[in-house]
Amino acid sequence: NSPNHYASILDVEDAAEALARLALISVDNRKSVYNLGTGNQTSLMELAELVNVVGERYNAKAQILLQDNGTTNTAGVDISLISNDCNWTPLITNEIMIENLFLMD
Repeated sequence: NSPNHYASILDVEDAAEALARLALISVDNRKSVYNLGTGNQTSLMELAELVNVVGERYNAKAQILLQDNGTTNTAGVDISLISNDCNWTPLITNEIMIENLFLMD
């Protein structure tokens, strides 16, 4: 993957919380489609660098190979519908998400 690929990376706990809140809304009041994400875009390069920063706390260094194919891809999402309808915003940062992965080991 290109280091210039951007995506809205969401922790599974935040996703579960959003879906649980959505389930509490009556079907008549739900929209047909909701986007889940952080509302922010993170590049694969930024994510790889963060893995190494967090990994250093655990004496772990990852060798992450990203091939720059000269393209930039963005996959951002507008989370305003689910934020407004469910009074939800993601709480887990990318750093905390990665830290939790190291703690699972």
